[in-house]
Amino acid sequence: MKTLSTIILICISVNVFAQRNLFIGFEPSVTVEKYYDKNEFDVNIFPAIFRIPVSKKLDFRISTISNYHFSKTDNGLSNLGISFGLPFYFSKKTSLMDKSKGFYLSANYGNTRNLFHKHYALTFALEPGYSFAWESKFAFHIGLQYGRTLFINDFSQNEWGPHFGLNFHLGWWIFNQE
Repeated sequence: MKTLSTIILICISVNVFAQRNLFIGFEPSVTVEKYYDKNEFDVNIFPAIFRIPVSKKLDFRISTISNYHFSKTDNGLSNLGISFGLPFYFSKKTSLMDKSKGFYLSANYGNTRNLFHKHYALTFALEPGYSFAWESKFAFHIGLQYGRTLFINDFSQNEWGPHFGLNFHLGWWIFNQE
């Protein structure tokens, strides 16, 4: 929680001093790993996401991962981590005060710790997507991630696995000076 508070403070500080928009929202997600049993899955119970424009075509994105595991035998907090992205927009904004919208391609990196299965997961993925922004401050982003995950196991050999994700980001642009 201390790390999240620090991240929020940094994002808001950078935003206030740079006079840029800040997107604050949530990224609901469900995870099913290849080694899970039938009807076993994780739900991100604290899916916070923050985006800030870096240039007229590039944003910086950070999101939290706090998965709660559901299964017949084990239920509880399973994965904790963070994900970073650099969405590059194909349409250029006229100002850093404009909301990011349109088609984008993002490089993504995720780092989580699985408390149940005792491993770290480092994910590297590309994400094509589209950002919708209306006249109001509300925005919706949808992206499709594809890449690879390195599982660094505590008690067995490390291994690579595929990564596939469908992401939805719902939230609001704040500190917009329009």
